[in-house]
Amino acid sequence: MTSLILGIISLFFVLMGLIPFLGIMIWIALPLLIIGLALGIAGIAKNKRRGINIAGTVICGICIIMGGIRLAAGWATTKKVVDKAPNSIDKLNDTADKLDNLSDSLKKLNDSLNK
Repeated sequence: MTSLILGIISLFFVLMGLIPFLGIMIWIALPLLIIGLALGIAGIAKNKRRGINIAGTVICGICIIMGGIRLAAGWATTKKVVDKAPNSIDKLNDTADKLDNLSDSLKKLNDSLNK
């Protein structure tokens, strides 16, 4: 019974974690899911309320898979962003240099027009 309750509570956290920028909710759900999965397997082994324990184990297993996929997708996206960051910084520095050159050119033009 406990595995079913933990599975349902964790399902809420996992579904919330699927919303962009709320992936931290999956980290809250993972310990509950692991405990629920272990309790469900123990309940099945003891043949106590077998149907409820099977349902709780299935819900916990599905939520672990969903959460794992979401965490892997977030990790891959973050890795891509971090890998591209140095190139973006170099491009920003090049653009800043070009703007400095343009500013110097405009100052020289302004000075020549004011003479």
